Amino acid sequence: MNCRRRALQRPDWLPFDLDPVSDVFADAARAGRVLRAILDLRVRSYPKTSGGRELHVLVPLSPGWTQAEVRAFAQEVGRLMAERAPGLVATTMSRAKRRGRVFADWLRNAFGQTIATPYSVRRRPRAPVSTPLAWEQVDARLDPAGYNLRTIDRRLAGSDPWADFWERRQRLSQIGR
Repeated sequence: MNCRRRALQRPDWLPFDLDPVSDVFADAARAGRVLRAILDLRVRSYPKTSGGRELHVLVPLSPGWTQAEVRAFAQEVGRLMAERAPGLVATTMSRAKRRGRVFADWLRNAFGQTIATPYSVRRRPRAPVSTPLAWEQVDARLDPAGYNLRTIDRRLAGSDPWADFWERRQRLSQIGR
């Protein structure tokens, strides 16, 4: 979850779950670029593979935000994504209504909602690992299954693109056009 036990209604981070209809990560990566363009004007964000076909993007938060405030921010960002890339991004959960578009899942921003934690192994073929990325690595050609139980040690031997995550806790700004 995005909060700690002692402050269940005060999130520590805001997640975006970019969920393509297809099993192709490339669509999630393209939607991630749209998301980054919106967020970079306001906050620093951190992408990671989900261990599946999704791209997760997290924003570390300064203390004081409520679940409702974080969820409203995420919903507005999702709406802006769909407005800027209508053929790529949708904000509806219904797969039929998405018509092949990536779901910008803002609903993960609520008490009790979860996402795969960084470096968690997923129960899927090849045992993929949810892996933190630098934005430069988010590319339509990336195969997230390449980060798996057999290869993650090489990743861990390199630099950590999320090393400053908790040092970058930030305020959410008003979303504007």
